[in-house]
Amino acid sequence: MTSHDDSTDHGDHESVEAAMARFHRLVKTEGLMTAYRAAVDVASDKSAPSPARATAATTLMRAAGVLNSNGRDDADGKSIDQMTPAEMAAEYRRLTAEALDRQSSAAEGAAPSVFD
Repeated sequence: MTSHDDSTDHGDHESVEAAMARFHRLVKTEGLMTAYRAAVDVASDKSAPSPARATAATTLMRAAGVLNSNGRDDADGKSIDQMTPAEMAAEYRRLTAEALDRQSSAAEGAAPSVFD
C-alpha cells in the first residue's frame, strides 16, 4: 500500500471528466513552468552536451514564437497557403539553393551541422 497526500486524493467520487480537467489545469500551469525552467536550465548549462543545449534553445525560441516549425525566423515568414505565386517561386529558389549548398558541403566532406 502506498501513502499519498490526502489533499490530492479525490477518491472514487471524482468523475473522469473532473479528473481530466484537473490534470489539464495542472499541466498548463505547473507543467508549463517546470518545462520552461528545465529548458532554461539546460540551455544555460555550459557543461550540458551541445545537442541538448541546442534543442533546449530551439524549444524556447519556438515557444516564444521566434521560430516556425522549420527552425526559420518567422518574422516575415508566411505559410505557403498565404503566399503569392511570386513568393512561392522565391521560396522554391531559396530551398533549392539551400539543398544544393548542403549537397556541396557533403561532397566536400564537411560534417553535417546539427542545425540542418
